[in-house]
Amino acid sequence: MTPTCSLAEYYKGFASLSGLMTGILTAVPIVGELTGGTVSATLFPPVGSAFRLPTLLVIIVLTIAIYGTHTATWIQSASRRRRALWIAFGSALPGLLIYVASYSRFVRELPGKDEPHYVAVGFERRNFTDQHLRDGSDWDLLRYRGLTDEDIQFWWTQRSIIVARIVLVFSYLLVLLPPIAACSFVVLYGVLGTPTAP
Repeated sequence: MTPTCSLAEYYKGFASLSGLMTGILTAVPIVGELTGGTVSATLFPPVGSAFRLPTLLVIIVLTIAIYGTHTATWIQSASRRRRALWIAFGSALPGLLIYVASYSRFVRELPGKDEPHYVAVGFERRNFTDQHLRDGSDWDLLRYRGLTDEDIQFWWTQRSIIVARIVLVFSYLLVLLPPIAACSFVVLYGVLGTPTAP
């Protein structure tokens, strides 16, 4: 018989080192909002606050999905538990590569008075931009007009800005979710106890 646990027991299991790690990783998008500047741009892509709540919701759904595996037969196999952890941790590397590529493509850093400013730009410029400032770099355009969303939409198409921001958040999640999944699995394994199969 496969041992089970309630959702409440599972979430009580987060009062552990793995649970603490999950909590820290979950707090990263919020801490980024509170810190501002370089730390903020490092902890969460500069795509605006609208993406933070959905990111937290995705994390919560992931932990619930991990809990949903508590009745699966594979969860009682020690080797399959290890495999699940390796897959979770291993999937962070491709996510990191995608995030670094999308960050370098869409995020621009400009110096500020006290600290640098980071903004996400689009991948397609407006016709106006191509007609009047074809040779201007992204940084030139941002220095010329400003760093607000309105300024960015002046130079880049709305569609390309939205797609760029979605790509940044999606690739960010590909980095953040695997370690959260692994830590959540460790919490679940602790609540379920020792596996009954090799």
